[in-house]
Amino acid sequence: AQESPQQQANQEQAKQQAEQKEAEQQEVEQQEAEQTPPAEKSEGQPADSPQSGAGSEAPAPSDQSRGESNPVIRLVGFAEESAAPSGGSPTSQPGPSPAAPADAAVTPPAASPPAAGPPGTSPSEVSPSAESPPPESPPGASPPAASPPEISSPAEAESEPSTPPEAASAAESPAAESPQAAPEKPKYRPFEEVRDDVRRIIAVEQMRAALDKIEEEMRRYQVAWGNYLSAVESAKETKAVPPSPPQRPDLEAIARREGFQYGRTELLPRWEVEALEIGRSTDSQGVAFAQVIYELREFLTVRTFDIDQNQYLAWPTERVEEHVPEFTDPGVKEAVLQAWRLLEGRKLAEAECARLASEAEKSGKTLAEFFAGRVDFKDARIVPETEPFTWLTYGELDLAWAASRPPFLSSIQAKRKDPASGLVVDEDAVDRPGNEFMAAVFSLQPGQVGVAWNQPRSKVYLVRVIEMQPPPAQLHDAFVRQNQQTYMSISWYDRIEAYGRWSRNLEEQAGLRWSRAPARAARP
Repeated sequence: AQESPQQQANQEQAKQQAEQKEAEQQEVEQQEAEQTPPAEKSEGQPADSPQSGAGSEAPAPSDQSRGESNPVIRLVGFAEESAAPSGGSPTSQPGPSPAAPADAAVTPPAASPPAAGPPGTSPSEVSPSAESPPPESPPGASPPAASPPEISSPAEAESEPSTPPEAASAAESPAAESPQAAPEKPKYRPFEEVRDDVRRIIAVEQMRAALDKIEEEMRRYQVAWGNYLSAVESAKETKAVPPSPPQRPDLEAIARREGFQYGRTELLPRWEVEALEIGRSTDSQGVAFAQVIYELREFLTVRTFDIDQNQYLAWPTERVEEHVPEFTDPGVKEAVLQAWRLLEGRKLAEAECARLASEAEKSGKTLAEFFAGRVDFKDARIVPETEPFTWLTYGELDLAWAASRPPFLSSIQAKRKDPASGLVVDEDAVDRPGNEFMAAVFSLQPGQVGVAWNQPRSKVYLVRVIEMQPPPAQLHDAFVRQNQQTYMSISWYDRIEAYGRWSRNLEEQAGLRWSRAPARAARP
C-alpha cells in the first residue's frame, strides 16, 4: 500500500529516536567498561543489568579504568520490542506497556545528534531489526510509555505513541491530511433522474408490440381479401357463382381490447384528411399520411407517427376515383357556393389584417395591449406569447437516424391554464401552420408585425415577432460548419416542389396535352 507523507514523517522521526537511543546505550556501556574492573564486570554483574546483544563484544578496559577502585552502577530501563521484517507490517504486537508518568511521552531534546544506523538499513526501516541490541533510556529519563513505532497501515497510525504531540495529532487523522483522489464518475445515473424516460421507453415498446399484433390480424384479412378478388375474377370468366367475401375483423373491438382509440371516416377528399389529427402524421420515410393513404389499395395497412410520438395504424376500406361532379348532383351547388365565398372572404380578411398590422407596429405595443378594450375584436383569440419554435424540426427523435429522412414543420405551442384542473397545459397556438406561414413569420424582424395564413388558408393570423435566437451571425457560422448532407435532407420538400414546377413548365412549353389521365402509382 502506498504510504502517505505523514506516515513517512512519523517513520523518519521514530528512526532518529531509535538511533539516538542506540548511541546513548553504547556510550553508557563504554563508560561502565572503563570504570568497572574486569573481575567485577564478569562476576558481580547484577541480574537487571543490560545484556550484550548476540555477537557483540564489550570494549577492552583502558589503563585509567583499571586504576579506579570505586565502580559506578547505573540503572538502565529496557523496552521490549517485536521483530518486524524490513519494510513490511509487524507479525506480532507488543504486550501492554507499564504505566508512565504524564511527561513520559516527551521525546529527547532535538539537540542530540542521532547516531548513524547499522549498515544495510534502508530509510524505510523505522524499528531496529531483531539482531540489533535493545535501546537504552538515557540516565535520568523516564521509561518509554510504549514500544517504538512500527510500520503500519493508515488505519493503525493511531497506535503510535512515541511520536511528538504535533506529529501524533496529525497521525490520528491521516485521511484528512493525505491528498484525496478525484471521485470516480458514476457509471449509471440515479433511477429518479431517468424514471420518466424508462416509463416512456417501456410504454413505446408495449405500444409497438400491441400494434404488431393488431397489424398481423389486418394483414391476414388483406390476404383473404386478395384471394377473394382473384376468385371473383375467375368466377366471371367461368360464369360460376362468385364466393362470399371474407369476414372483416372488428377493429373497434380489437382496439378496445388492446387499449387503443378507434376512429373511422367517411369518404373524404385529401384536403379534409389533412385537417384531421392523423393527417398530421408521417410514415417512416417522412411522407405525410394524407399522401400515403391515397396511394394504397384497399385494406393495405400503413403505420404513421406524429411529433408527439403518437402512433397510428390505418387502412383504406373504400376508394372512389376522382371525377368532376355534375352541378345538379346532390350537395354540389352548396359546396360550390361555399368555395366561392371562401375565396372572396380571403381577400377581405387579408386586407383588414394588413391594415391592423400597420397600426399595431406603429403603436409600438404588444398585440395584447393593442387589442385591449376593443369591442370589435372581443371574440378574437389573442395569444400573449408562444413557445420558441423553428421552421423545421426532427422532433424529439435521435438525430443519428432521424437525419436519414427529411425534417418536418414544427408545431407552434403556447402555455394555457386549464380552468377545470388549474394546471398549465400546452396547446396549439396556430391551426395547421404551413410553409407559407413560416415564410411570413421568419421574414419579420423583432418588433415587426405581419400577416400569415395557415396551410389550408382557412385562417389568417396577425403575428408580432418578439425575438430571434440565435443571432444571424451564429446561424451563419453553424451553416458553414455543417456538412452538405444536412441541408440536402432539409431541402427535400423544396426540391420536390421545384421538380414539379419544372415538369409543368416543360409540358406547357412543349404544348403537351394528355389524352388520358396519367397512371396513378399504387404502393404494393
